[in-house]
Amino acid sequence: MVIASGLLALVVGAAFATLLISVIELRAQERRTARSQQVLITANELERLVVDLETGVRGYAITGQERFLAPWRDAQAALPAVSSSLAQQVNGGVQRPSARSPTSSSPPSGACQPSGRSARTGRPDGRWWRRRWGSAGRSR
Repeated sequence: MVIASGLLALVVGAAFATLLISVIELRAQERRTARSQQVLITANELERLVVDLETGVRGYAITGQERFLAPWRDAQAALPAVSSSLAQQVNGGVQRPSARSPTSSSPPSGACQPSGRSARTGRPDGRWWRRRWGSAGRSR
């Protein structure tokens, strides 16, 4: 009878330990899932900003009108903060040295700066486009 009671206590203790380990692992998995979801949210926001950069430059290149650079300006202002947030989330909060100076928040000179001129011809982008395709985007 004593041996059976001891064996029963051992089985119950083993079951309790297994349940405890399972709960600890489940909580760790929930934390990893929440972290992954936050990384995906930030990555989607970064992708949206890149699309806004592209949209602004494309609108300006086609029309030559400064008003189409508004999405580009807004995205360029928000891009460093979102990019650094994503890098911190992916690195697990560990700062890793970057190629650029940590005090420099602006892109290298000439990077992502619309010049208003075509790299191919040197002419203003919007004028070349309108001359080639017409103001309605149809061939003349």
